[in-house]
Amino acid sequence: MAFLIALQGGSVIRLFHKELEAFVVAEGLFDDEITEDVHLRIREVDQLVPKSLYPTTSGNTFWQVETETSLLNGDVIRWEQQIRFRHMTTRQYLCITTDRRVTLTFDSKDPRTVFRVHPVIKEVDEIIFDSYARIEHVITGYWLHAMRDEEYVRRQLRQTENESGESLKSLRWDAASLRKISASGEKVYHDAYTLQVVEPANLSAFNYAAGMVPFLLNHILDRNQGKILNAKKTFKITQALEELKNFMIVNGVAMKKRQKLMRNLRLIDLLVRALQFPLQGAQDQTHLTKIFKGAYDVLYTYMIGNSRKNALYFAKYIDFFQTQITVKVGDIGLNVAKMIAELIRDNRKIVDRISQEQIELFVGLLKINKNYRYLDLLNVLCVCNGVAITNNQTYITEHWLRRDKVTE
Repeated sequence: MAFLIALQGGSVIRLFHKELEAFVVAEGLFDDEITEDVHLRIREVDQLVPKSLYPTTSGNTFWQVETETSLLNGDVIRWEQQIRFRHMTTRQYLCITTDRRVTLTFDSKDPRTVFRVHPVIKEVDEIIFDSYARIEHVITGYWLHAMRDEEYVRRQLRQTENESGESLKSLRWDAASLRKISASGEKVYHDAYTLQVVEPANLSAFNYAAGMVPFLLNHILDRNQGKILNAKKTFKITQALEELKNFMIVNGVAMKKRQKLMRNLRLIDLLVRALQFPLQGAQDQTHLTKIFKGAYDVLYTYMIGNSRKNALYFAKYIDFFQTQITVKVGDIGLNVAKMIAELIRDNRKIVDRISQEQIELFVGLLKINKNYRYLDLLNVLCVCNGVAITNNQTYITEHWLRRDKVTE
């Protein structure tokens, strides 16, 4: 049986619940926290939405199949053979607890991580990709079960439920419908999954982006431990940041599915963490400034394009970057202004949450430093998708032009 059409040890797949039209997903980062536990993300096929006709490129849907006996066994896997599912972004294993909770664990030797795949209709011994299957948990005999009527609520929404509805932190960046997943003591008819192979190009892009995670984690660890940068270390980090920026650009155009990987692998969040270390007065300020500028270039490239989801995901950090827009070291403040302008551009949900106090800050910066980037920042607050935002236009005019005329 050709390996290209049959499941084998090491294959990277998506687990797709056929009736619910939902992928089994989790969110987080290896060597870091799990941000969302295992759940189902609905992605219905709609003939009027062309992208829904193609497989998702989200790394959160990727699972690697391992045989129970060996991580390195690449043999073809057969029906009812004992296997494990390893989530690609978290590097943790799918498991089911005694209280029927579907979750993740680091321990590859945990007997709770072992599953069997049963055919809905068996035609051959090998598991052909896209065949219908039901998934049994070996140690309990439970079956992977979609809870069709129980919504999964994101941790971020639970954590921000006390936030004002007008705050940037309360913005919901992902509007997809989510459902809980559990284990059933009985084999349920509608719980049929297809094991979809991840395309080589998508897997290659994922692996490249994942390879960028360790250097950022190591840099953050070094800063936490008070280690001082030298020229050699700085060069390596800035080169990696340049490569990460270029990774998102293909033939001169920002590639949305590669920007998405920046979210999936939480590279965006790691960059923000790296930028939260003190710059002014640091012993290695010159080296750190180069890294900061490289990081801002990566974040700016992530913003390029018309992906509202990219912008909404990042919007929760605006309050922090507002404090950085006044930094004069190495003209970092100008890099921040450029990035925020691209974040806000043509995104009404974000523009409407920019307060008058924030606008006053931007106007004040333009008065002090008449740089076009601050002017562009005010411009994107005045016009959104070609439509004038009169409230902001009036306020900026009153605060800037007329008040200046009064003081003359």
